[in-house]
Amino acid sequence: MDDPYVYISGALTVMDEALRRRLRERYEAIGVMVAKKGFGYYCPHEHSDPTMAAELTPQDVDEIDRMAVTRSALVIAEVSLPSHGPGIEIEMANKSSRPVMLLVEKGKRVSRLVLGNPAVIATIQYTTTEDLEFKLGVELVALRERVHKSPIPNVLKARLHPAFKP
Repeated sequence: MDDPYVYISGALTVMDEALRRRLRERYEAIGVMVAKKGFGYYCPHEHSDPTMAAELTPQDVDEIDRMAVTRSALVIAEVSLPSHGPGIEIEMANKSSRPVMLLVEKGKRVSRLVLGNPAVIATIQYTTTEDLEFKLGVELVALRERVHKSPIPNVLKARLHPAFKP
């Protein structure tokens, strides 16, 4: 397996279940967009969601997510909703020299600290799912041409989205 994979980051914790469900669907849709451009993807919520995987300790989640971020080819962080987790994952990417693309709904404010992180290579503002898919597709095609091969570690393959076939 030598296709690079993308880590998809987004808020999961401080919200009601209806919003969490909508956000999980958005992250999965981003994963499908990523797969259409030839990347594998890893959605943390499918394995360590605070409600669906409540048995995981905070240390388990940190270990799993840290490994996935630091071995990815790219982190895509949906930052329309402020959250500690994606901010930490963006800095993990920075410290491990992984590029980050930020996704933000048009009109939403994002912390200057996140926007200024040295790992951020693109900030995509979008209005609709179709708009996001087009803009993200353009960025991913450009990235695909220059990304170093980042194979998915065997330990993470079991945690990949089932639609991704290594």
